[in-house]
Amino acid sequence: MNKKLFSLIIIAVLGCYACKPETKKTSESWDEGQVSIVADSNLKVVLEPLVTIYEHYFPKAKIDFQYASEDKVIQDFKQNNNNVIATNRLLDENELHNAAIAQGVTIGEYTFAYDAVAVIANKDFKDSVFKIENISSILQNKNIQLVFDNPKSGIARLLMQLSQTPATDFKNALALQSSTDLLNYIAAHQNAIGFIPFHLLSNNYENETQYILNHFKVLNVSYKEVTTAISQQSIADAKYPLIRPITIYIGRCSEQVIKGFTGFLLKRQISKAILLSGLVPKNMPIRDVVVTDKFNPNGNK
Repeated sequence: MNKKLFSLIIIAVLGCYACKPETKKTSESWDEGQVSIVADSNLKVVLEPLVTIYEHYFPKAKIDFQYASEDKVIQDFKQNNNNVIATNRLLDENELHNAAIAQGVTIGEYTFAYDAVAVIANKDFKDSVFKIENISSILQNKNIQLVFDNPKSGIARLLMQLSQTPATDFKNALALQSSTDLLNYIAAHQNAIGFIPFHLLSNNYENETQYILNHFKVLNVSYKEVTTAISQQSIADAKYPLIRPITIYIGRCSEQVIKGFTGFLLKRQISKAILLSGLVPKNMPIRDVVVTDKFNPNGNK
């Protein structure tokens, strides 16, 4: 299913629950104008449908996404080469400090959803569990190949931090150019382990999701002696160890429409769209329940 059709489905689901203006429009209104956001290229499939929905409800607003590797997105932000970014990880205190100095403002941080790193392997791969603490030894094992979707993968950085593996050890890992290249490599190599964003195998509206689930083995992940299967539930419960927060950072940006867009992403109503896309929203939608004083299992009055 293409992204436009998926977005139209979500618009229909949300219906009358769209965000409504809370103040009268001014020349600097939050629901009109244009803003450019530089984002991690791995987030494109996540962000584009949300933009379509936002612009449907606020046609005078224009959100333009440009994409680059995670490292470039963050480095440029710290050097004031871009003013608004979307990333798949939180910036640390030092990064925020440097960005604030370069941008000349306090940096706004808005996490609106959570993705995660899925670990996949060939259907014939002998193991079903990937142990994070074993990464260093795996990298020294010539019989197993760790594969990432690009040379500057933020996923590799996350694994380095959790496993306390030196960056120099990762020279033995294989970095390809895209998730498609990664899937092709895993399919052709029985002893390769690949790392992809969870949304690629959790969005049931995508043909690619069905392909991955049917042709690859999804490994459980072990960390600190606890083994967890990846799912929206284990991410929502913060039990899965490889969670990645999807966050928008705002530096020096005079366009008020960015506040409208980030506010829209934090609404519980748009959380329904985020759930359907295979992610976990920061603000879970509330299900209304009508309580009565009678129990009618058959629906009879």
